[in-house]
Amino acid sequence: MSWNNSDTRFERLVRFPMRIVISAPRKSGGAHLRCLLSMAYELKAPPVSSPERKEPAEITAWISELPERSVSTCDLPFSTLANPASATDVHVIGIIRHPFDLFVSNFDVAQQRAARGRVSTDEDSAWSVLSGEELDGEVARRYAAGDFASEVKSLRDWSTHGATVKFEDLLANPADTLKTLSGALGPLPDAQIDRAVSLCPAENVVVSRPGQGRRMPSLSPGAWRDRLPANLLDTLRQGYGSQIAELGYDAS
Repeated sequence: MSWNNSDTRFERLVRFPMRIVISAPRKSGGAHLRCLLSMAYELKAPPVSSPERKEPAEITAWISELPERSVSTCDLPFSTLANPASATDVHVIGIIRHPFDLFVSNFDVAQQRAARGRVSTDEDSAWSVLSGEELDGEVARRYAAGDFASEVKSLRDWSTHGATVKFEDLLANPADTLKTLSGALGPLPDAQIDRAVSLCPAENVVVSRPGQGRRMPSLSPGAWRDRLPANLLDTLRQGYGSQIAELGYDAS
């Protein structure tokens, strides 16, 4: 079998160290992209997860100790990851999505936790206040008008400064997503891309987890149009309409 230039460069690439960190909000394609990259570049997920506490020293230590040929996921902001990743030659990739869908997804995760009787251990997760609340209630409206701003800011920071993938594009065409990322990570033969896509179904497939019930599926892009009540939608549009346009999304 003969190799073309892309195949030859790929064979060389997989012999060298590569470490990737993917940052994504919960239920926004982080596991899907990790699978795609691990299969495409022949990487493994390291045994140690990102720190639960968002202490800079702990995050720096975690990044510096990531094993070679690995790909990890977290939900850390670009500002926290940028410097330690740059200092250790770790690639960082952010996943962004429509902020209104993210709001509904956060709400759904909070309700799932409440249904299971779980108390949030994420001290920095402002969306945990939504647990046990109604989507058209005052708590959800206050969160939308206040602390949700930090979520939107994080999306904008990734969009402006980091290597970014849109969740909607990842779901619609994972092969194109891999091709785009290969420009920064290294060349991928078409056959390697096709293999990765075939081995990695979208994250929204519901999978059983022994002892933990069933995995909650991701929220489909655009679901906010059916899910958000009018009063909450007005609050979100008034607060973030221009920022959503800057991210390339429609808020109308």
